[in-house]
Amino acid sequence: MLLAIGCARPVAHGPYGIGTPADPRAVAAIDLAVSPNGSGLPNGSGTPQRGAALFANTCARCHGAAVKLDPDRWPFATTVFDYIRRAMPPDRTGPLPESDVYAITAFTLYANGMVGPNDIMDRLTLPRVTMPNVKEFFDNR
Repeated sequence: MLLAIGCARPVAHGPYGIGTPADPRAVAAIDLAVSPNGSGLPNGSGTPQRGAALFANTCARCHGAAVKLDPDRWPFATTVFDYIRRAMPPDRTGPLPESDVYAITAFTLYANGMVGPNDIMDRLTLPRVTMPNVKEFFDNR
C-alpha cells in the first residue's frame, strides 16, 4: 500500500491497492485516436513540398531517400497520418508538431502517387484521399 504524504494511514487505489487515478488532462493529451472518416484529426495542414524537406531531415536517416508505402497495408490515408503521429520518429523526445505530421503524410502520399504535388492535407482533405487497395479490406457487395 502507498502512504500519502501527510496521512497517518495508507491510501489504496483500485481493487489491488496499487496505482493512482489517471489525471483526465494527462489522458486527453495522449488520446490520439483518429478514425477512418477523419474524426479525431487535429488542426494543422501540410503540403508534399514541405513534407519532402521534413522527410529528408527527420525520416531519411532510417527510411532512406525513397518514401515507400505499401498500399496493401493501408486502407485509409488517415491511418497513415495516425501511424506517423504515434510512432515516428522512433527516437523522438516528444510528438512532432501536427502540421509536420500532415506535411510528412502529404509527402508520403504524393511520393506513392496518391495525391498531387500541390495538394494540401488537413483534417478535411485527408479523409477524402482514397487509398488504392481500400476495396481489398472490405467486402463492398
